[in-house]
This record gives sequence, C-alpha cells and structure tokens, in this order.
Amino acid sequence: MSVYVITGAARGIGAAMVQQLSAESSNTIFALVRSKSTLIYTPASNVHVVEIGEIGDSESYASTLEKVVKDVETKANKVDVLINNAGVMHGDSPRGYVEGDGKLKQFLKDMNENWEVNVLGANITIFAFLPLLLKSSDPKAVTLSTGLADLEFTRAARFAATAPYSISKAATNMLTAKWAYAYPEIKFLSLSPGYVDSLTRERNDQEKAIDAYLVGEFRKVKPTFNGLITTKESAEACLDVIHHLTREQSGDFLSHHGSKDWL
Repeated sequence: MSVYVITGAARGIGAAMVQQLSAESSNTIFALVRSKSTLIYTPASNVHVVEIGEIGDSESYASTLEKVVKDVETKANKVDVLINNAGVMHGDSPRGYVEGDGKLKQFLKDMNENWEVNVLGANITIFAFLPLLLKSSDPKAVTLSTGLADLEFTRAARFAATAPYSISKAATNMLTAKWAYAYPEIKFLSLSPGYVDSLTRERNDQEKAIDAYLVGEFRKVKPTFNGLITTKESAEACLDVIHHLTREQSGDFLSHHGSKDWL
C-alpha cells in the first residue's frame, strides 16, 4: 500500500493525480484542498479529502497542518509520496510593472503572494510531513515547479513575463535541492508539469490570444511544440516520473518528460 498526500487537489493537475492514483485500490490518497466546495470530482473510497484553507497565511497554514498530520498518522501511519501541487501564478514582466499603474507597490504585492504560497507554503508542507515521510521505506517529496524558472529556457525564449511567479519557482527549485542534501534518505524533486490547460471552462478570446502568443514564443525554443496538454496528460506523465525517481535524481529539477525538455 502506498500513501500519498497531494496539496491543491481540488481541481487541475492535483485533481487529475488523485483520480489516477485512486484507480489503484491499494493506494491511500489524502487530497488537501482549500475548500471542498471547489472539488471537481467525486472522491473514491480510498481518497480522504481534507480542507486546509488558505496557504498564503503561513502561521495559520502551519497550525492547520499540525492537525492534518495527526489525522494522516492515525489513518495511515506514514506518507510514501508528498506532492506539493498547490501554487499561485501572479505577476507581470518588469517592464509591465514600470509602465503600469501602481508600479513598485503592485510588484511587491505579487512577489509576496507568490512567495508565501509557492515557497513558504511548500516548505511548511515538507516540514509538517517530514516525520511521516521518514516512516516510509521509499519516501519521496515532490514540488511542482515550472520551466519558466529555468534560466537557460528563459534566455532561449527571451521570456520576460510572469516575473514574480518564475522567481518564486526558481527559489522552490533551490529549496528542493537543500532538502535533498539535508535528508538523503528521502528522494526530493522539483517537477515541471508542462504547459497545461488547467481551466475548467471554455477559454475566452483574450485567453486564446495569450495562448497563441505563448505557443509562438515557446516554438522559438522547440519548433515542434504543439501547445497545451490536458491535466490528465500532465498528471500521467508527472506520476510516471515520480514513480521512477531514482536516488541519483534527488534534488534535481526535471520536466514531465523526466528531462530538461520543459515543453
């Protein structure tokens, strides 16, 4: 039996992971969600849905997780795989802040929001579940990142947008490496899920235009890039990378292909 804890599991990639993992009846999945009201699937009998509220308030989130960890310990006694999927994506390019309204004030707001959830939130989650991970015979702690946090990809694509988000995820990648060398008995990984269509509704014209622009920009790096993949495709690919994660890869930053191909 494998025990999984997945944050951000109400919808998107997290929900797809829960659904795929729960198809194996021997798995036990703890799906951590902000609110059960946002759930887009009916949980299987081996899925425990746990409300954790907002991750952006670090002290409150840490306190909430203390209770969650006790519940997981009572029901499963260990955690084999922790997947830090919860995250936010706020922000513009540096030029956008300089030329826009609010300027530095808006930049600091976006930076703080991305930092609180993507960096501190992920770190708090690892802290909380560390004792249960150490009870596993093959523990893994995975934090979802993005190819937009890769310096070489950013330079190749000449991509200035989403600065606060990309910066926070670059910090998350370093966080993963530090944990990996502090706890070599656990396999840590930063994992980019690809360019994923995580919306649960039809895209509007503006969103379609943005997607078309991004696909064009990304084809500068990978001419064969076909565009968005589904949450199901992303989750399946990510879980395959996680299942085959080796000791030598611990602390690394990989894509859903298990490589440095971010698209």
